[in-house]
Amino acid sequence: MRKLSVVGVMVLLLGFAGSAAAVTVWYADVQTSRLLGNRHADLTTLANPGSINELLSNTHLEVLGAGLGSGLVTSGSPLAITHTFSPDGFSVDAVQHASVVVGVLDDFDLGYESAELAIGPDVLDGGNAFANLFGGNVTALITAAGDSVTLSVRATQGDFKVRVSALLVAFDGKAIGTNPAPAIPEPTAALVFAAGLFIVGWHRRS
Repeated sequence: MRKLSVVGVMVLLLGFAGSAAAVTVWYADVQTSRLLGNRHADLTTLANPGSINELLSNTHLEVLGAGLGSGLVTSGSPLAITHTFSPDGFSVDAVQHASVVVGVLDDFDLGYESAELAIGPDVLDGGNAFANLFGGNVTALITAAGDSVTLSVRATQGDFKVRVSALLVAFDGKAIGTNPAPAIPEPTAALVFAAGLFIVGWHRRS
């Protein structure tokens, strides 16, 4: 029984030494209107995306779809935008926080306002958030369920255009296919091996 317990401890320690650690990963699903090039793209990166303007200006986003089109929102025609959380190439251990950033342009005086709607860490389990823009003339409502987030933008009066909408998620994860540490990494494995020898010697003396 002693030999089995010692072997079990050594295997546990070696397994801990060889496992890949999770890191903070940022994911962004971005949709823009014709005013910004009409793009729909997603991005998984190890860097904090910063503000939505920094994300758009500093990052090349591969076009996945048609984007928001005109992005037009009127009192009789709300705009529904769907974002998905699908960080290809990464496994998700835990979501730290998530939010949707929406930027809206007033068609009349070209005024621009944006809002960030925080969903929280339960983005994968469901949640909702609400924001007012232009003194309540524009409302934005988020409904999150599973890996899908729907943003509904409505206008109580006047015409507006959604310029950009983006889902931003920070999560703990690991790159899929990351090779584990070598069987005898230096110097960690040497320390683990020495600890195992010490435990074996201690059991023999006891």
